Amino acid sequence: MKLSDRTKNNYRVELTKLSAKFGKVPFVVWNDQRMRADVMAWRSELASKPRTADKAIVMLGTVLSWSMTEGLITRNVATGIPMLYKPDRAAIIWTEADWTAIQPHCSTELWQALRFAGLTGFRLGDLVDVGVEHSA
Repeated sequence: MKLSDRTKNNYRVELTKLSAKFGKVPFVVWNDQRMRADVMAWRSELASKPRTADKAIVMLGTVLSWSMTEGLITRNVATGIPMLYKPDRAAIIWTEADWTAIQPHCSTELWQALRFAGLTGFRLGDLVDVGVEHSA
């Protein structure tokens, strides 16, 4: 899997937190459902920063999923833990009035690119990749 430098750095940060908290826990202990209570308690410690807490739980779930795939554990106690952060993206969604207002000021190419971006929800890097592949 090809990851951006930013993503790799974010993973390092999260994995460092995980290592500090759970790095000495033997694999066999993760098979005990009671570990979920420890995970939930850790999430509660981080709850003052909901996005940070959610990222930590997601990374733990990823590590535990990998551990299951490798046959090191038999359950993922981080599965199904609800997220704390509830984003409200309503303010950044373009309405039809927004689209109508901007269209007369755009070239055909820009208009198509904006609509494609709006309809797909792709991140900027993904849009650039699509543009590069399309022009090649």
